[in-house]
This record gives sequence, C-alpha cells and structure tokens, in this order.
Amino acid sequence: MLFNDVAYLPFLAAVALAVRLTPAAARWVTLLLASLLCYATFRAPALLGVLGLEAVVAWTAGRAIDGAPDDGARGRRLRWALAALVGILVAVRVAAHGPAPWGAPLGLASALGVSYFTLQAISYVVDVFMGRLPPEPSLGRLAASLAFFPRLVQGPIERSSGLLAQLRAPPTPGYQALRSAALLFAWGLFKKVVLADRLGTLVDPVYAEPARYGGLVPLLATYAFAFQLYFDFSGYTDMARGSARALGLELAVNFHAPYLATSPSDFWRRWHMSFSRWLLDYVFTPLQLAWRRHRRAGTAAALLLTFTLSGLWHGSAWTFLVWGILHGVFLAVEALRRRPGRAAPPSLAARVLGTVVTFHLVTFAWVFFRAPSLRVAGGLLASAFQPTRGLDLLIGLQGAQAVAVTLLACLAYGLAVLAAGRPAFQALERARPLRWAGAVALLLAIALLRQDAATYLYAQF
Repeated sequence: MLFNDVAYLPFLAAVALAVRLTPAAARWVTLLLASLLCYATFRAPALLGVLGLEAVVAWTAGRAIDGAPDDGARGRRLRWALAALVGILVAVRVAAHGPAPWGAPLGLASALGVSYFTLQAISYVVDVFMGRLPPEPSLGRLAASLAFFPRLVQGPIERSSGLLAQLRAPPTPGYQALRSAALLFAWGLFKKVVLADRLGTLVDPVYAEPARYGGLVPLLATYAFAFQLYFDFSGYTDMARGSARALGLELAVNFHAPYLATSPSDFWRRWHMSFSRWLLDYVFTPLQLAWRRHRRAGTAAALLLTFTLSGLWHGSAWTFLVWGILHGVFLAVEALRRRPGRAAPPSLAARVLGTVVTFHLVTFAWVFFRAPSLRVAGGLLASAFQPTRGLDLLIGLQGAQAVAVTLLACLAYGLAVLAAGRPAFQALERARPLRWAGAVALLLAIALLRQDAATYLYAQF
C-alpha cells in the first residue's frame, strides 16, 4: 500500500501500537513483519523473493568479508558480492520488460523500489569492507533495516550504520515526537495530492500530445513539471520520515530547497541528498582517487561518468542517459572552471544570477527526464520557439478555476516556507490555538483540494 491509500494510516497506527507494546530489543522483529505485510498487499511474490535474496547475499557477504584471511580475499569477496547484487538488479530490470509470466510480476517488483533496496545492500557490504561498521550478526535485523516499509518506493537511501543502530533499541516516541510525525506526514501529503498531482494535470496533456501545443505552453508545462516532481518526491520523503518518526526511528532529510541552489554542485547537495551522498561515496570518490593524477580533468571525468551511470540507473531509455550526461557535463564544466584556493564569497547579484541559471539548466534537463522519447523531447524544445498555441485548450481541459486553485496553492506553499524561518512565525507557532488552527487548515486543504494520481513519479526507479 502507498501513503495516499485509504488503508495506510490505519495500518501505520496499528504498527505503531504493536511497536509500542514490543520490548525495545525485539522491535526490529515487529518492524520486519510489518514491512513484509506491507509488501504482501501488493500481491507481488517476486518482490518478496528479490528482497529476501538480496538480504541473504548482503548478510553472507558481510560475514565472509569480515572473516577473510587477507586483503586479497577480502577484495575478491567484495567483488563477488557487488557482482551478485548488481546482477540481481539487472536481471529484474531486464526480465521486467520480458514476456509473461515473468514480465508482469518482476515489472511490479522493479517498480516498487528494488533499486533502492539494492543501493542500500551495496552500501552495507562496502561499509563492512571499509571497516566503517562491523558485520551484522542477525540476518533478520539486517533484512529489517533494508526492507523498512516507509522507504519502500522512493527511499531515502539510509546508511546501514544509522538505521541498524536505531533498530537495536528504538526509543518509544512521546507526544512531541508523535505530533511532529503527524504534521510532517500531513505536510508531505499536502505536497503530493494538492500540489504535485494538480500540477500533473497541466503537465501530462502537453507531454502526451506535444504537437498540439507551442510557444509559451511547453515552457509552462516544463516549469510545472519541475515543481511537480519536487512536490511529489519531497512529499513522499516527508511522509516516509513522518511514518518512521511515529515508529521511533529517524530517516535522513532528502531535500533542502533545491531550486534555490546557486550552482549544479549546490543543486545536488540539496536534491535527493541521500542518493547524491551514495553516488559521492560509492561511485565518484573511487573514480576520483583512481584519476587523481589528472587533477581537475580527472575530477571532471569522474563527475561525467558518475552522472552518466546515474542516468542509466534511472532507466534504460535514451532520455535518461541524456539527462544523466547533461548533469555530468554541468558538473564537469563547473569543476574545470573552479580555481584552487579559497574564493571570495559571491555577491548577492552573483548568487541570484547563479540561482536563475542553475534552475534553468536543471529544468532544461528535466525535459529529457519527463519525455517518453528523444523525439518528443526534441519536439517540445523546438515548439517552445514557435507561436503560442493550445493555451486555451490546456486551460479548457482542466477548467480555469482548477488552474487558478493550483497556482494559488503553490503560491501559498511558497509563502508558508518563506515565513517558517521568521522569528514572528515561530512565535505564532508556539501559541497552541494558532498551531491547531494551522493543522486544521492543512487537513481541510488536503480534503477539499486533493487530486489523486495513480502513483508516485519516482516510483519507477
């Protein structure tokens, strides 16, 4: 079940109660059983089989690496483990596009976060190899950390060291933690079903039939998609973090105002931060060390290859490869332009210019991320320079009132985010009646303005 399913909140409440009634040292058992039950609701035995196989491979590899007689044996066992984990992921991805009876069940398994599960299993094995954490003696506890159900579809990608440590003795959440969890979940649900799903009604028609639109409309649809994806993905992360907090666990923050980034590297420090750190630690850093004699050119090449691989991880379509290469080029150019030594802090004008340029570079790359083919992406980019057509058609499909509500909801979100850091807002937030009024307003907005979509945009990866 997904976060916006009707059954999810009763399920989460039941799990939270069960966790509360379980002794702290055994709570990982309750969480593992709850995760397996959550996965079972998708009726995808292949998913459970793949997750179980990867947990066994990671656990066995960690113990084998720790017990290796010498460094050569440790390296060989690491390579075998990585080959097995990557091989499982590739096999699932390939079989998902194959004929029945394998295609459909493995396609569902692929769509339900097997990639994230694999990345976490790889990080566990590598961390054991590097000596960052000891091998986990309990296969069940490792499986519980890898399969923790709030992260099922879209992460965040947790480090095994952090979540395993929490699972050994999760604290019992008190009133403040439960209140914070509920507000975080509600905020994420608002971003998903009010903002992201409403923006999707403006994006989908244009990308489905780009020949009908031109000029301003493809540009508006592309800007709308940039924010749709952000609200969809960050909303999911907020709901995942809220769910985990209600169970006594903390998940990593995954977004930090990414569209205020002043450079491509700053964007990747703010967007899907757990994935960025994974790429940094397990792909970019080894490549950079291997090519360090080439200095800035080696760093640029490592960035280009890292993000090319990131594009391939997102999907086998040419559009994802182009998206990854574009970000690799943006980062490589930035690395080549960077001068050694400490630079003077940029002026306000330079920061504003950097934010505008970075946002448009990222949005340009989103065209390839969203388009179903290179032909469609090229057509949309070309049509942006043609006379505007189809705006009345797009508004007519959704209704002028619905479009206005969508834009006003996005504006209200922006104002709320800007106000949240102000001392006056924090003083008002401490007043209990105003706090409850804000919570009720948020719930009413979700109930009255929600526009449910079938799934999450990032679920396919």
